[in-house]
Amino acid sequence: MKIQIRPAVSKDLNIWSKLRFELWPTTSIEEHLIELQKFDGDKKFHAFLAVHEEKIVGFMEAYERPFANGCDDSPVLFLEGIWVHKAFRRKKIAKTLISHLEELAKKKGFKEIGSDTDLNNNMAQLAHENWGFQETSRVVCFKKSLS
Repeated sequence: MKIQIRPAVSKDLNIWSKLRFELWPTTSIEEHLIELQKFDGDKKFHAFLAVHEEKIVGFMEAYERPFANGCDDSPVLFLEGIWVHKAFRRKKIAKTLISHLEELAKKKGFKEIGSDTDLNNNMAQLAHENWGFQETSRVVCFKKSLS
């Protein structure tokens, strides 16, 4: 299977916002679109699409953060999200996206890539391990609303 990895561009925003909704369904497609429009032109934001026969079958987003939990270097390139269409999973597309991110990170002088996932998302944890990530810590987050 031939997969092309290419940078996401402004003309991709509509379809890309729908794909983001598949990964993060608690945010509406419209809200995703607005967020992507805000990132457009941000030099610290990196997004790539996986394309098969002119159809977008996956995406990956990363952001240059000043720090990331578990990382020793600063700044750090942080994998914000990665998604592949169900029909194309288990075909090493996500691994190809991660390899592309590694190349970008090395070119830009980063020594580490950070990432995270939910404590209960065992599939994502296993995927990260298969991509070569090492678990550094586990976190439970809290909040207290003030009225």
